[in-house]
Amino acid sequence: MRARRIRLPIISSSMGLCRAEQVDRGHEILQRIRMDGTCMPNVVTYTSVISGYCKMGRMEEAFRVFNDMIGLGIKPSRVTYNVLIDGYGKAGDMPSAASVYERMALCGCPPDVVTITSLIDGHCRNGQLDDALKLWNEMGRRELRPNIYTFATMINFLCKKNRLGEAQVLLKELNERTDIIPRAFCVQSHNRWALQGGKHNAYCIQKQSKIGYIICAGQSLSVRKSADISVAV
Repeated sequence: MRARRIRLPIISSSMGLCRAEQVDRGHEILQRIRMDGTCMPNVVTYTSVISGYCKMGRMEEAFRVFNDMIGLGIKPSRVTYNVLIDGYGKAGDMPSAASVYERMALCGCPPDVVTITSLIDGHCRNGQLDDALKLWNEMGRRELRPNIYTFATMINFLCKKNRLGEAQVLLKELNERTDIIPRAFCVQSHNRWALQGGKHNAYCIQKQSKIGYIICAGQSLSVRKSADISVAV
């Protein structure tokens, strides 16, 4: 029991290193405590290592750790699957993201709004708007409500594709939602709307927003005030 207590800080150190982008060192610590047999890492520990590799775009290592975890009889959580799907999407490997999504369902772990949003984001990043729209519709069939990040991703990409009418429909739907706080929206710059749809479109979007917030999609998704419609990258 004493040995187990001693190694709990070591597990915390491993997770902290993964968050600090020292994932190789964190993985090394995880392997060491597993091999000495005094303390078995759990799904949270393994997911932290997987997340660290995903953030660095090292998807082969991330998937190897995922398989190691399963080999030890540790069942992946929904968070584990979501981290992998998001990592593959950001790496431009949507076939692998889809494979993890299918595996998730087969293992009896139903997707949540984060899962679908990660897939939508991946398809948008890779220029696959039709696939993103299919997933948007799938959310309705699964009775999952899009969150602010889902709206931000879709509106942003529709604007980039000059499908301003569809973006405006989603913006209207977003403004009708009362469960999203802050009530925010994500559009391309005011100039883009003015150039592609005329000043009237830009004015309509600005008027429709009700408040002057935007979301900086693709970065930290943090919310900041703006007196005008600004760029969401």
